[in-house]
Amino acid sequence: MVERTQLLIINLKIKEEEEEEEEREETELQYLIGDVTQPQNTSTNDAIIVHCVDDSGRCGRGGLFSAISTRSMQPETYYKKASKMRDLSLSDVHVIPVDDIMSRDQGRDMLALIVAQSRDSSGSLSGIKLPSLSIGLQRISSLALRLNASVHLPRIGHSTPHFNWYGTERLIRKHLSSKGIPTFIYYFPRHGQHKTIPSVSPELQTKVVDPLPDIFTDISVCFNGIDKITKLSLSRYIIAYNGDVEEAPTDKTTHIIVPGLEGKKLPWNTHKATVVSLKWLEDSLHEGHLLQTVKYII
Repeated sequence: MVERTQLLIINLKIKEEEEEEEEREETELQYLIGDVTQPQNTSTNDAIIVHCVDDSGRCGRGGLFSAISTRSMQPETYYKKASKMRDLSLSDVHVIPVDDIMSRDQGRDMLALIVAQSRDSSGSLSGIKLPSLSIGLQRISSLALRLNASVHLPRIGHSTPHFNWYGTERLIRKHLSSKGIPTFIYYFPRHGQHKTIPSVSPELQTKVVDPLPDIFTDISVCFNGIDKITKLSLSRYIIAYNGDVEEAPTDKTTHIIVPGLEGKKLPWNTHKATVVSLKWLEDSLHEGHLLQTVKYII
């Protein structure tokens, strides 16, 4: 076997996102029937397998961890160790090499764990948090561009109650395939299922009566003074409707959302962002389109 450079286990941080990314032509999402832990169409390039985990370090039985463990125990071992070291925070991405007898002479397979769920003290597991998923995909995008790697994902959130697949698919397009990264979504074949490769997402093969509207296209918001529960709830809508949410104002921020106080100036706002009351966001969601900010400006 040809000697290959060892990929170190890393937890991708914010600095990965700040590097200037080369321009690439947008590619189409590709849908495959198969096992995501055995990446297809990789050629000699690196392949990043994506899996969403929670912040507890529990692997559970079945699912992707069990499948990947038939190739290598390193991902499961590292995930548990990261938990003991309290290194599993929402939006983190841990990249772990999958180095086994099936590894290729050219190109590497690696597993990227996005921490996109949380588990409370009673052991109750949350749903997948779209804001954390969005940040995680951005970090994977930067890594994939740097390594010239393809990205391989299961149907994220498939078995999660009330999970919004359309919003997830939109995030995958936005952060991966739209940047020219070869991106594959896998549908695992169940017993007796006909193994044909869909040309588009099976959800899109039938007419979508009420597709998600692009209410917040080119909108990037930052919340200030909004309680955590309200912020998390509204962040899901913004991201699902094609917008972005930032933890702190940047040059990319278009709107800063505050509780109210229309007509009062905020001396701390040194950015070009428009400061508006929470009601602007709530009313835009209620009306189903982006409203003018004139009467909501702070």
